[in-house]
Amino acid sequence: MFKIIVNLNFYRFFDYFLTLCIVVNALIMCFNDYRWRAEVGGVPKSSGIKYWASYTITIIFILEFVFKVAAQGFILGPNAYFDDSWNKLDFVVVVTG
Repeated sequence: MFKIIVNLNFYRFFDYFLTLCIVVNALIMCFNDYRWRAEVGGVPKSSGIKYWASYTITIIFILEFVFKVAAQGFILGPNAYFDDSWNKLDFVVVVTG
């Protein structure tokens, strides 16, 4: 299983899939309706395709983080996750998402 996770991180399709998830997530955010915030005691809708797609993409991003940390190491190691600046940004996005 570990070897599969390591190989997945270097598989080009994995990068393309994650890029597609980023684009889809950005489109979902563009079409969100935030009028519920103006209402007193407004509550966001927790149903619908946009909600579940966003939720699923968040889980995909968390799994990407876990796979990269498992394959590269978190802080220590020659190719540790935090050696790359993009991964630092990715970490902040995943943790705050």
